[in-house]
Amino acid sequence: MSVQPIYAAGLLPGSAAGVINQIRSEASVDYQNSVPEMEETTESIRRVGTAIVSYQPHMNEFVNALVNRIALSILQSKVYYNDLKKFKKGILELGENVQEIYVELAKPYDYLWKNFKDKESTVMKRTTPNVLSMYHTINYSKYYRNTVTETMIRMAFTSLDGVYRFIDGIINSLVSSANYDEYLVFKYSIDLLILNGIIKTIKYKDDSNTAKKIIDIKANTDKFYFMRKDFNAAGVHSFCPKENAMIIISADFNAESSVDVLAYAFNLDKADFIGNRFTIDSFHEFDWDRMDELFANDPDYTRFTEEQITALSNVDSILCDSDFIMIYEKLFDTGMSPWDAESRSYNVFLHDMKIITASPFKNAVAFAGSGAFAEISKVTVTPGSISLNQEDIYSFKASVALVSEGIANKGVVWSSQDPTKVAIDSFGNVKILTSSTEAVKIYATSEQDSTKKGEATINCN
Repeated sequence: MSVQPIYAAGLLPGSAAGVINQIRSEASVDYQNSVPEMEETTESIRRVGTAIVSYQPHMNEFVNALVNRIALSILQSKVYYNDLKKFKKGILELGENVQEIYVELAKPYDYLWKNFKDKESTVMKRTTPNVLSMYHTINYSKYYRNTVTETMIRMAFTSLDGVYRFIDGIINSLVSSANYDEYLVFKYSIDLLILNGIIKTIKYKDDSNTAKKIIDIKANTDKFYFMRKDFNAAGVHSFCPKENAMIIISADFNAESSVDVLAYAFNLDKADFIGNRFTIDSFHEFDWDRMDELFANDPDYTRFTEEQITALSNVDSILCDSDFIMIYEKLFDTGMSPWDAESRSYNVFLHDMKIITASPFKNAVAFAGSGAFAEISKVTVTPGSISLNQEDIYSFKASVALVSEGIANKGVVWSSQDPTKVAIDSFGNVKILTSSTEAVKIYATSEQDSTKKGEATINCN
């Protein structure tokens, strides 16, 4: 279960004296006896500073309180309530997983009297709903480090606003780093969803000018708010209420049209559009040097190729359910190393651990020009053949190859040559219903190009 953090903008006392005196009120008796209360005068702040920095245990206590209580409260607030706050679902209190559950629509039945003649035998009959689940696990864990020197601490007590500047110096570097990295990972993640076909991407019929793009967007967003199966990765019945609609839009496309025109295109009131719009610089431009540092130890990370970048440069916007992109914070905490007598400094640490994921059950659709798309080359099912026994359950995998790199729907539709012998669901999971002397084939057909199909053979023992 996740909880929403309290916005901490007002937790920092309104003056330098307030900060110092708050720390003093919660400090040890020895600290309180040695460090006087601070007044709003330069002479007072220098007297307090001398009492703190002239005795190492007092300086340790002061910096520890500043980092782990006051600075942490502001850091948590600034990072949680940053530009991505619309996608943040809370802080995980327990565990490292989030289980997402979807229940498919109930089956309809005809209400006819003759159907109830044997009601005594059916009144307690169970109808098990089709329940799907997805587990989302922690996939992002970073830490940041800044060094606080004795000189920096002494300088903080030279003027009335010195303490505030000292706190800002610690906070802003850590906050800016964490927020920037989170933004890069967010953008990289949605680009992967587009490139891998997890987000359905619609090609403009005519992308020669913005007005014609708007017409195409309007035609498709009108459908987005209805119950459909073709706007989510799981292929389940799902719809997005208008109040839950989120628009992720590039800065260039956002600038090409007025708010009124874009609100019309996405079938939203002007106020709802403004409140639910998230503008990014672009879908294809990245700080790759920073990304290389972020994912230096991730074997699955690669820079986008030139072909992929060209494809992504044709993407203008994404319309999605507000619960499609999910960010859960697990750990956001500061810490401080012991005093280093050699360098006369402390190291301040910020740890950031979270889940950045997407729901397969929530709707999302992207809009792009014709230069974004790639053709399907072939579909391969693995394993190509297998022997299974009656009642066995097995999961097949399908891979979709492209003629060239770009955006493509890599989804497949699974089917069985003989559903009475081998049942298969939309995820490629099969169950052997009966043994057979003849092999049964299962198929994975490309959603984008139905002429491309892969198959596997099952010997049903």
